[in-house]
Amino acid sequence: MFATAGNCILRKDELVAAAKDVVSIPDGVKTIGAGVFQSRDLESIEIPAWVETIDKHAFDSCTKLKEVKFNPGIKKIDMYAFNNCDSLTSVVFPDTLKTVEDCAFADCDRLTDVTLGDGIRKISKAVFSDSNNVNYNILNSNYSQVSQYYLGTKDNAYFALIGCDYYIDYLKVYENCKVISLRAGSSLIVPVDVKAVSMYYSSVVYYMGTVEQWKEVEFGGDAKIYYYSATQPSADDENFYWHYDSTSRPVLW
Repeated sequence: MFATAGNCILRKDELVAAAKDVVSIPDGVKTIGAGVFQSRDLESIEIPAWVETIDKHAFDSCTKLKEVKFNPGIKKIDMYAFNNCDSLTSVVFPDTLKTVEDCAFADCDRLTDVTLGDGIRKISKAVFSDSNNVNYNILNSNYSQVSQYYLGTKDNAYFALIGCDYYIDYLKVYENCKVISLRAGSSLIVPVDVKAVSMYYSSVVYYMGTVEQWKEVEFGGDAKIYYYSATQPSADDENFYWHYDSTSRPVLW
C-alpha cells in the first residue's frame, strides 16, 4: 500500500521515492529507502528526529552534498548510504546512532572530521574506505601504514579501528577506546573500557580485563580471546591467559 506526502511516495513509514525538488524528509518517515536521493544535486540535508534508518545508497553519489545534519533519533546508516559524497567535509553522529554498515561513507574525498556519539555499537568494515583525508592518525605508533583507519583522539570518548586490510601485530589502543571493528587477521591488546569488538579471520584479542568483564562486551566474530593475568593461572582453569614479557609484548601463560 503506497501513499503520497507532497512530492514523495511512502510505503507505510518508508520513503521510497521523491521528486527532484524534494529537499526535506516528510513527517513520520522512519526509513529513507534505498537510492531515494542517489545522484541528486542536494547541497545540504537534515535528517529529522523521526527517521531511524537510512537505507542502502540513499544519498550515494550526491557529489554536491556539503552538510548532513543528523538529529537524535537515527539508529542505523546502511551500506553505501553516503558513498561518493565528494563535497561532504564533516559528520556528527548523535548518541542514538547504533550501527554504521559497510562503506557507508566510502570515497568521500573531502571528509575530514568525524564525531561518534555515545550509542555507537557497530561500525562495519570499510565504512570510511578511500576517504583518505579523514584525520584518523591518533596513535603514536610505528604502524603508519594503517594510520588512516583510526578514528578519534586520546581525549575523545570513542575510538574505532575500522575495516583495516593490513595485519596489525600486538597493537595497544587508547585506554578510553570503546569500539573496535577489524576484519584483518590481527593481534590486538584490548582495554577494559571497550564496549564492542568485531574481529574476524583468526584474529587474537588480548583482553586487559577478566572473564566476567568480557561478558559485558558486545562481541562479533571468531577471534581467540585471552584474558590478562599478572600471575600464572591454575592448571584447572579452562580459560586462556596472557601477560607482558620483559619487552612489554603479550605472551601466553
